[in-house]
Amino acid sequence: MMKIKIALLSCLSIHFGSAFQAPFPQHGTKTTMRTPRTPTVLYYNDDNHSSNNNNDDDFDLSTLERRIGNLRLQILEEDLQRPPNASLGPKEFVTALLQGIFHNEDPRPDAGFMLLLRCSTEQWASKCLQSIGAPKDYDNLDTAASALGAAIGRPHNQYAILVGEGEEEDDYVLEDVNNSIPQDHTFYIDFPGETLDFLDGTAWVNVEFRDASSDDLLVLMGWQLCQRPDGAWLVDQIDWQDYREKYRPGIGRSEWMGTYEGRRR
Repeated sequence: MMKIKIALLSCLSIHFGSAFQAPFPQHGTKTTMRTPRTPTVLYYNDDNHSSNNNNDDDFDLSTLERRIGNLRLQILEEDLQRPPNASLGPKEFVTALLQGIFHNEDPRPDAGFMLLLRCSTEQWASKCLQSIGAPKDYDNLDTAASALGAAIGRPHNQYAILVGEGEEEDDYVLEDVNNSIPQDHTFYIDFPGETLDFLDGTAWVNVEFRDASSDDLLVLMGWQLCQRPDGAWLVDQIDWQDYREKYRPGIGRSEWMGTYEGRRR
């Protein structure tokens, strides 16, 4: 007898959409990102193939097809909630992007960096593409997103914290609000001040990465945003200042594209 088990992992979790429905962060508000994902498992079993004249098989197959169809619909509905989305304010937008990049394989491989490319202005998308050696008009975003993810997550790269990678086996994790005892290398994001909305379709958001145990400042990011005519925010530039000892803490400000070329400005 043959038994087939199909497991659709956390990329199909029904909890995924909640990441983009969090309350708008207020001044000095600590924002935690939840890491657990609940796997969805579907079973198809034809153990009774011979004894039941295929009736059980037909039932199981139809059930499987129906569930897969429902899960596909669920993914589409969740995609509609993701940025760029006019219902998200600047801080919600940045939180959603950081969440997506950290969970880069959810709901599909390289989804986080695909999201970043989709949520970038032409100028910033062009810089991202050029940083991986692609022309600015390169239209294979799947390949570009995969290359960006591989470059960001490489060993000993200061930006690898964005995807949860650390030095060798010391990977970073986002703080889980369900766990009152922070693990080593657990961090949370914090918005230290109000959004600077220049009322001309542009805004600036500061984001801090802080160690969950010591509350030490790890990284300060500056997000320059532009607003589309429909009200949705896009990334126009990202600045990065690293305060970890290994990465020359507090010396100047490094543009994000130094990720790939090792440059500091």
